Amino acid sequence: MLIIPAIDLIDGKIVRLKQGGYNSKTVYYDNPLDFIEQIKEYNFPRLHIVNLSNADTEKISEYGFINNYKYNPAIKIQYGGGIRNVFDLKNLSDAGANYFIIGSLFFSNIAEFKKMLSVYPSEQFIISADVSDKYVYIKGWKENSNINIDSAIRMGLELNTTTFLITDIKKDGMLQSPNFDLYKELKEKYPEIKIIASGGVSSLDDLRILEDIGVYAVVVGKAIFENKISLKELKSFGN
Repeated sequence: MLIIPAIDLIDGKIVRLKQGGYNSKTVYYDNPLDFIEQIKEYNFPRLHIVNLSNADTEKISEYGFINNYKYNPAIKIQYGGGIRNVFDLKNLSDAGANYFIIGSLFFSNIAEFKKMLSVYPSEQFIISADVSDKYVYIKGWKENSNINIDSAIRMGLELNTTTFLITDIKKDGMLQSPNFDLYKELKEKYPEIKIIASGGVSSLDDLRILEDIGVYAVVVGKAIFENKISLKELKSFGN
């Protein structure tokens, strides 16, 4: 199982939210590079970077900052937040992003997503489904798309996209364990998909359960910043 440290940004600072609420943010690093310095020695193969400011405003204000995080040529970066068109993808790719996390656009403008697939291979796309009571929320988790998670997965599979970043909003930032039942149900229904679990991880036991379920990867953020799991423990666990 792939372990992916998470960097969520608002106004250029590393933050974590509780249940998607922007008014509940906790700032952990004013300068994200301070965190990057800590993780360098562990050589995680991938980093998860989401600019929540972009997700909220539906606009990417800057692309080049991604290069700041590519401390190792071998590392892969999955980026999300504000991606709206092929122009964004080109700029992100030029800046060093390897995978594109597509959330709101996938559920609100599937025609534009199909254009993206005509330019970049499906393997580079990660469909982000942020769910509450199995319905997907978009635009910074503020709006119900009225599309349930099963429909979302089927939509992705029809377009040959098989990687899904699935977050239970109620679990996110709460450090009370992930929604194991949801991941287990989806993995049993759709064994062909790669699930990236996100939200609620608080211990190595959580990671062991996710691995047993068969998820492809797990994003870990707040558990690191709150010293629930050390970077050394994370590195020794997976990858």
